Amino acid sequence: MVQLVEQVTIDFQGTEDGDVIAWATGERLDRDSLNDLTFSHTFDVDEELLDVETIEEIYRANVALSNNGWLQRVYRLLAEGDARAAMDELHSEFPQLRPPQSELNLVLRLGAGGGIAHG
Repeated sequence: MVQLVEQVTIDFQGTEDGDVIAWATGERLDRDSLNDLTFSHTFDVDEELLDVETIEEIYRANVALSNNGWLQRVYRLLAEGDARAAMDELHSEFPQLRPPQSELNLVLRLGAGGGIAHG
């Protein structure tokens, strides 16, 4: 099994989804006053159902040309020399990574000094 995570945003004001409209109406909520709701949904897929083209499409849609642009932001932050902000961005996208402060502490203990890359 392969786990995929899809980020979902519900635009309460602009939605035409009947289920969302029925829920908001049933809860007596004013859709025009609700902010967008964004959450991540994790689901399992049998890897045998994924062919190379599907994997490439998922990569293009969610990483290479992602709508939320996290990869482009990380790349830009690194190019600007702001490694701390890039690490924060990566950690927000991949919360399973150790927090950037922990990584910085490790680098400092190993003697690289100040989090500045040398090479």
